Amino acid sequence: MKGRLPSIRVGVALGAVMLGAVVFGGECAWTSVSAGAAEKPEMWVEVRSPHFTVYSNGGQKQAQRVAEQFEQIRAMFAQAFPNVKVDPGQPLIILAAKNEKTLKALLPEFWEQKGRAKPAGWFQPGQEKNYAALRLDTQGDNPFKIIYHEYVHLLVRLNYQGLPTWLNEGLAEFWANTIIGDKTVRTGRPDENHILLLRESKLLPIDVLLKVDHGSPYYNEANKVSIFYAQSWALVSYLMLDEKMRQGKVLTRFLQAVNGGKDDTEAAREVFADLKKLEKTLESYVRSSQFYELEIKKPAEIPDSEY
Repeated sequence: MKGRLPSIRVGVALGAVMLGAVVFGGECAWTSVSAGAAEKPEMWVEVRSPHFTVYSNGGQKQAQRVAEQFEQIRAMFAQAFPNVKVDPGQPLIILAAKNEKTLKALLPEFWEQKGRAKPAGWFQPGQEKNYAALRLDTQGDNPFKIIYHEYVHLLVRLNYQGLPTWLNEGLAEFWANTIIGDKTVRTGRPDENHILLLRESKLLPIDVLLKVDHGSPYYNEANKVSIFYAQSWALVSYLMLDEKMRQGKVLTRFLQAVNGGKDDTEAAREVFADLKKLEKTLESYVRSSQFYELEIKKPAEIPDSEY
């Protein structure tokens, strides 16, 4: 997820972490903003890599692991897409929260509003610094999915302006499902949870999906956000991996139409033509027995001495 950090308490928390890192030379004690006076202050550590700074209350090994994963996904994009900007002009500060309680202290409004979806990660751009907050205790076969998702939001912001919400989140979900192996990187892998949900649910009409924004119930309400993310992933996966869509450069033409000033629905009707037909095609796609993925040569790792 991406957007504006929803509370002044986040700024206070970030300030405490930054100040502690300066005062204590990379290790700082910071009491969670929701903690009572009798609770023991938590120790936060700082790990710096060539392109990222990570603060975490999950320990040094976890902090370095997060930094390594951000470096790996950055290197993958730099190698595979040499024309894509991978470095912002401002530093990216990553807050790696060891559990939900810590993330709740950083982003309290998500827990204060009844029925609101609880994020496992959050990206916040800024004029002087960019911030990413994420949980270290997420479950699943890919523990780094949240890291990749949030980094893709940074890349989108660097390379595109005004992307529709479905495409922004769909791209983040598409690239988030990446596995970095010993020699290769497998990415664009089918997301089993998304597929299962889409097969068991009625898909959103395409014109509804196209109009979802950051104020929409499908972006904020816990009982609606899952179908939006799943369908956004499915549409991006179809546009990027289906042979006919790739040969026709359909996604590229849609981006060009949006960048040319057309609204999302107008651009979609121009490029996709029949939206009802696209809905039926997408339904068939998620019920398919065969999915594709991309395989990219693994970039060189950064030596431990660089951390």
